Amino acid sequence: MKKFIVLLAAIFMLTTVCACSENDKTFERISQLREDIFYYGDEEFTLYAYPELRENPFVEDGYAGKTDNYIIFKLTTAGNKEPIESPTVYFELNDKIYTKQFDFLPLAVNLYCQVDVDELPVGNFSVTIKFNGIEKDINFESLKKNSTFSYKDIINLAKQCNNITVKDFFENPDNYELRLRLIENSGFNYWYVGISGENSVALLYDGETGELIAVKDN
Repeated sequence: MKKFIVLLAAIFMLTTVCACSENDKTFERISQLREDIFYYGDEEFTLYAYPELRENPFVEDGYAGKTDNYIIFKLTTAGNKEPIESPTVYFELNDKIYTKQFDFLPLAVNLYCQVDVDELPVGNFSVTIKFNGIEKDINFESLKKNSTFSYKDIINLAKQCNNITVKDFFENPDNYELRLRLIENSGFNYWYVGISGENSVALLYDGETGELIAVKDN
């Protein structure tokens, strides 16, 4: 059944009259785009990296502002033990070296840091992490499956949603902003689509079948 749904979705992508292109004004309204999730885990800690294009400042106001590239790191120690020092991450992208210390919050289970980068990583991505006397080189694993739909595919699918706010967005995109985030949970990929303006709505799609799972008006 799942293969049948995937086939139908693929046929739709090839035949839809409303197919997205780079000239589609929809793309100008993107205020956040997260297309991949990177993961590393061992007996000492887990580390996630979320590369994304995002407006700055990041404000949900229906306006898509100037966007920049960021990588957000999330570190969790084994057993949720509090690190005794603030971790530091080092990495190189396109011949430029980046170094950033995590925000240190006492008793926090998860620690975060955000790095402004010139370009986002594509494919393989490696970092060095240092904390609690540990310095470790990490080769991330992408949690995005080969069969997962692209964000352009998801925009095409969203055009078929009968929600009033969604329809108004595609008819009058200048009045809205669009946020797209790839989500991974228990080995499954999902796409979050957030449309914000005078009215707001959130959509959740199965990342591999394109099935619309949930619609929530805000």
